[in-house]
Amino acid sequence: MFGKVISGLEVIDKIAGVLTGPGNRPVVDVTMTITVEEMPKSKIEKLYGYTYPER
Repeated sequence: MFGKVISGLEVIDKIAGVLTGPGNRPVVDVTMTITVEEMPKSKIEKLYGYTYPER
């Protein structure tokens, strides 16, 4: 799964610090909890600088 961390950047450091074994796979599975928030395009553009393409 791919994604973009937009807040809570300390999560990246925690994941990078996990002990890994063969094939660079974590020795203990890493689980994450995500929150999905529905918001209007105008708020996304304002908060994250994304510009939606014209239709």
